[in-house]
Amino acid sequence: MAPWKLDQRSGAAAWLRAAAERRALPHALLFTGGDGSAAAEFAAAAMECTAEQGRPCGVCHACRKVLSGIHPDVITVQDPEHKLLSAETVRNVRSDAYIRPNEGERKVYVFPDCALLTEADQNILLKTVEEGPPSAAFLFCAESASAVLPTLRSRCVECKLSPAETEETPPSPRAEAFLRADNAPAPITVQTNPLLTTPEALRASLEAEGVRVTPGLLPGSFQLRGTGNLTKLAAFQAGHFQVQDDAAALVTEAMDLRGGEQVLDVCAAPGGKSFRCAMAMGDKGRIVACDLYENKLRRIEAGAKRLHLTAIETAALDGRSFRAEWENAFDLVLVDAPCSGLGIIRKKPEIRYKKADDLFALPVVQTAILENASRYVKPGGQLLYSTCTILPEENGQVTDEFLAGHPDFRRESFALPVGKVPEGQITLWPQRQGTDGFYICRMRKAT
Repeated sequence: MAPWKLDQRSGAAAWLRAAAERRALPHALLFTGGDGSAAAEFAAAAMECTAEQGRPCGVCHACRKVLSGIHPDVITVQDPEHKLLSAETVRNVRSDAYIRPNEGERKVYVFPDCALLTEADQNILLKTVEEGPPSAAFLFCAESASAVLPTLRSRCVECKLSPAETEETPPSPRAEAFLRADNAPAPITVQTNPLLTTPEALRASLEAEGVRVTPGLLPGSFQLRGTGNLTKLAAFQAGHFQVQDDAAALVTEAMDLRGGEQVLDVCAAPGGKSFRCAMAMGDKGRIVACDLYENKLRRIEAGAKRLHLTAIETAALDGRSFRAEWENAFDLVLVDAPCSGLGIIRKKPEIRYKKADDLFALPVVQTAILENASRYVKPGGQLLYSTCTILPEENGQVTDEFLAGHPDFRRESFALPVGKVPEGQITLWPQRQGTDGFYICRMRKAT
């Protein structure tokens, strides 16, 4: 998620991410109109990132140093002793640019406010920007391009950002409704395991133990109150239901599953979508549920055992790392990508305190996972992409960018209990559907 909002008409967001991924960022960038410092941090991380793909990855040693402000080759040019940058400070930049980088491929100089650069300063920098060593990069931030001399500006690629909203800007009624719903107490929603019981029998069992039960959005879905320790309920211990919001359950409803398929769940933990796939398939076929961490895989295995599901196997996997033996091997691949989680704040209120900068590289990570996972889809197979956020930068913009580079995939219409989805993608909103905030996109690979 970008912490600044880009002017989508200019295509600045897509261009910046694509150039970073191709390792083709120019050596001089001018960010204007929005949160240039955050954009410059993204560009600097992309230049220093050591990942083979998906730059900036946000997790390598170099990216973490950039995000923490301690990378020795990313220098924020400032002069706290003077209101404007002194000529000496600027001359030092010019001299330092010709010294080899300490760790990375480039030395990156960030000028967070070009209003602090005098005309003389800019003229000093001009020749260095124009003729300096290829290992030096310059990132300029300004409210307006007019703060930069035309001569220096002509040596930069300008990235126009949308102005950030001010505190005085009132939220729209739609935004207010979303925030109100996304911060309200979340109900406990459960889904019936149809392989072991019926919705009617499950409801009767729960009510017999004093639980207040109301129907959910989907058939076999219930919202519970007064559960006490839910894991002590007889129905839970018997595997008759799993705890899962209706939005997450709808991801499986978007799939075309008939039983017997080969399914890969790339980012499976804690396993709810894999479990629901197995139920939809009649526990026939094969579901490979993946996660990077062994402790999370053990949780998936325990959940499958409780629900009496035998079609699920687990595998330790970094979603960005290719496994040749899985190429073109699966009828359906699900990418429930790591995301900002802004659609589930009501369940995880700590998300409110995440720094926007920490989320900045997420679309790059999401794109890298989606790109890699697409290689596992059989010709004619399905690729599902989902997140628990409502941000276009992590949702439609990720799938748009993917589809633009993969003409063998296309979005495919599907139907949900909440309505038809003719465009092949839908965002679920807590104030509309009463679910978590979620994005679902179904794609089909050409035969």
